[in-house]
Amino acid sequence: MASYVLAGDLESKNEFLAKLIKEENIKSYNLFDYQETLKIPQVREIKKLLSTKAFSGAKRLFVIRDATLEAQNALLKTLEELHEDTSFIFLNEAILIPTILSRTQILNFKRRKVDVDANLSSMLENFLKGNMDLSSTFLFSEELFTQSPDLNFANLIFCLREILFKQIQEDSFEKIGLTLRLLKSLYRYLSFVENNNLNKKLLFERIIIEEISL
Repeated sequence: MASYVLAGDLESKNEFLAKLIKEENIKSYNLFDYQETLKIPQVREIKKLLSTKAFSGAKRLFVIRDATLEAQNALLKTLEELHEDTSFIFLNEAILIPTILSRTQILNFKRRKVDVDANLSSMLENFLKGNMDLSSTFLFSEELFTQSPDLNFANLIFCLREILFKQIQEDSFEKIGLTLRLLKSLYRYLSFVENNNLNKKLLFERIIIEEISL
């Protein structure tokens, strides 16, 4: 298996990742998805795992979303001497050093034009302009998930991105920080929501509460 850097549209990256997992028949116990920034301790764990054959002799995949410079340098030799049953996927090309890029295949996906849900965007914008307290958070969550019980987290991300651009243009600096933190949290949990049977409402409320309490 080769190792890849995926560049471009988030939806296309997720589609490619899901397709690779299916085509290579990668089981959950051989899939290592690092949601947080990869650091030296995690690289040591990876090297320890690679010192043995993949569980049940199947193929295994490491998904890296972010990594420190030290962690990337520590991975260089591993990528050069990668086992045939192992592959790495890097999902954020912007943070990678040239020597990592030179050891992987870069796949560029065309960025898709996204039609933002105007109603959802309006609801989010009004919420962000209001009083950020627990009472308003729970009321907003009830309203949001009553209208969209199976809310797509990717749509939330696209709406928040549009709101962030608007805040920047309007110099709404008091709100930009919160919007950025919400985006970061939603990006972090996106794959969990897509690949697991999680309660989206409870997870969304947790994200909001954590960010407004900072």
